[in-house]
Amino acid sequence: SIKNNENIHLYIKTHPSETYGVKSLESIAQKIFKKYNGNLKNVTLITPEYKIKPYSLFKYIDVGIVLFGTLGLEMTLKGIPVISLALSPYSRKGFVHEPKNRKEYLKMLLSKNNNITVDKERLELFAYYYFIKTLIPFGLAKKYYGFNLESMDYNISSVNDLDQGKDKYLDHVCDCILNNKIIEAW
Repeated sequence: SIKNNENIHLYIKTHPSETYGVKSLESIAQKIFKKYNGNLKNVTLITPEYKIKPYSLFKYIDVGIVLFGTLGLEMTLKGIPVISLALSPYSRKGFVHEPKNRKEYLKMLLSKNNNITVDKERLELFAYYYFIKTLIPFGLAKKYYGFNLESMDYNISSVNDLDQGKDKYLDHVCDCILNNKIIEAW
């Protein structure tokens, strides 16, 4: 196991939103300390209060472990092997390790060689479209990231607000779908 392995040191960087965004009742760092009673000889927690940018840590990372988020893709672009523990936009494309169970995760984590053969051109093309070309503005709701469709606060009062000419971005997406165009082609 990792807990007593002297050859492994885990650095866990928690997300800044735990401190500076929507606060949880209990942070990830608090949960880890509570579970292990503070007895973490080979674990260092990097909490948001340290104000350390994850990119400054890349040169020290042997393998990145991510739950979700763009950081996994950014590490992969820098040649850092990544173990992804949740579905993300870059999942199932051969860019990151994706364990199917706890046993497979532990095997990946303890492997001396976590390298993954990645088609660099395909990875860079995916990243280009993901970070640059897919940023189509969405004005139909006041805030939509992280909300489900039922709880969104919409900027429309009737179906007539969806008519052609009312929202150029919606018009563009519909045009691309209806006329089989590449949706990123702005």
